[in-house]
Amino acid sequence: MNKSVRQFGRWLLTIGFIALSNAGFAQDFEDEEDDQEIYAERFRNAQGIAGSIGLTTTSFIVSGSYVRLFNPDWIGFAAFSMTSRRDPKEAEKIVGYGISVVSVVYDSETGAEKKNSLLIMPITLGIQRRLFREDITSSFRPFVEAGVGPTVGYVYSYSGGFFGGGYLKLGFNGFVGAGAYFGSNPLSLQGLTIRYHVDAFANGIELLPNRFRNAFHGVSLSLILGTFFL
Repeated sequence: MNKSVRQFGRWLLTIGFIALSNAGFAQDFEDEEDDQEIYAERFRNAQGIAGSIGLTTTSFIVSGSYVRLFNPDWIGFAAFSMTSRRDPKEAEKIVGYGISVVSVVYDSETGAEKKNSLLIMPITLGIQRRLFREDITSSFRPFVEAGVGPTVGYVYSYSGGFFGGGYLKLGFNGFVGAGAYFGSNPLSLQGLTIRYHVDAFANGIELLPNRFRNAFHGVSLSLILGTFFL
C-alpha cells in the first residue's frame, strides 16, 4: 500500500483506540439503571442512519446505511458502499520520465501493464448480533455481523482513467465481520468493524491482460458513525 493509505490506516486506528478508551472509562461510572435504558420498549424498532469510512487491503471504502434496532440483540441494515478492487497479481513500480515520476501497475508474472481498473458499488442487506449483553454494560457493545446483496462494478481503462469510458458489470457480494459500538448514549452508533468481503462476477473481469477473475476478496477496517431516531 502507498504512503497515504498507510497514514490513513494509522489515523483510523488512533481514533478507534481513543474511542474505545473513553468507552471503557465510561463503564466505571455507569450504573445499572442507565445501562438498561437501551433496552426500554421505546427503543424497539428504532430507525436511523449510519455512515462509515475505512481502509481495505488495497484501497479505501465508504458507505451509508439505513439501520433498524429490532431488539436489544439485533440490528438490521441496508447499506450502499463504494470501493475499488485489484487483481492479486498486480504489482507497482515507480518510473521516471525526465523530471516526471509516475506509478505504473503491471502483472507481476508477465510484466504486462495493467489493462483495466474496477470500482465496485455493493448494495448489502445485513444483520448484526450483539454479544455478551448480560455481561458487559452498554457503553461497550461487541457484535458479529453478516450481509449479502448485489454488486455493480464499473470497469474502465487503466490508461484512459475513470472518465475515459467503461462498462457496468453486475455481480454478488457478501461479508462476515465483527466489531463493537461504544458510548453510553443508546441512540448513538459509534464504533469499529472489521469485515471479510467477497465480490463475485459471472464470466470474470479482466484487470490484467488475459487474466479473467471471477471473485475479488479482502479485509476492511472501518470507523462507524450514526444515530437512531425515535
